[in-house]
Amino acid sequence: MKTNFFTQIAALGVTTGTLRVNIQPQQSGILIVSVLLADETVKDKAAQLIPPLVLKGSATELDEGFLDPSNRLSNKPIP
Repeated sequence: MKTNFFTQIAALGVTTGTLRVNIQPQQSGILIVSVLLADETVKDKAAQLIPPLVLKGSATELDEGFLDPSNRLSNKPIP
């Protein structure tokens, strides 16, 4: 299987900090994915208040929209 996941991550242009991606599978088959860019070099305390991006969907839905900025998957409400 060939994917371009890491190529797409590199294309985001993150040059400092740590990109944290957590994937929590649910018994229903849904995945909850949270993404947070943590950068300890930022001294502004407001940066510590930024919540992670949280996506929820099937593996197929996440495959179709996780790295595609034109996709509206990330705008779906999380129940």
